[in-house]
Amino acid sequence: MINKLIDFIKSEKFKKLFKFGCIGVINTLVDYGTFALCHYLFGFDKFISQFLAVVVAATNSYFLNNNITFKKTKQKGFTAYAKFMSVNFVSIGMSLVMMFIFSNLLGLKPIIAKIPISICTILLSFTVYDKLVFTKRK
Repeated sequence: MINKLIDFIKSEKFKKLFKFGCIGVINTLVDYGTFALCHYLFGFDKFISQFLAVVVAATNSYFLNNNITFKKTKQKGFTAYAKFMSVNFVSIGMSLVMMFIFSNLLGLKPIIAKIPISICTILLSFTVYDKLVFTKRK
């Protein structure tokens, strides 16, 4: 069991996941910062703020992950960015539905509602990026 754990920690998959996690922390700060600026400082609606926050963070995520996490399978051009962003638009839709559920139905403050939203969207995104977006065609 311990040998399997050590092998996993030494694996490329773990290194990739670790890099993705570190970049995820940066992107989460970008997401929360953008949301807070839009919603609390500029007074935008929470749904518009959520949409803008995800778009800004996703764009940042694309550039960082493409050049660091998935560097070996780096994608180029508008098509790669469009593929990446389509995953994020699904994520945006999911996050908006979850914002409605957690904030409107369950009564959480929008900034607190973003915690479970972020966890769900991060897990979905890594899986899809790794399997579909940052994969070289054979």
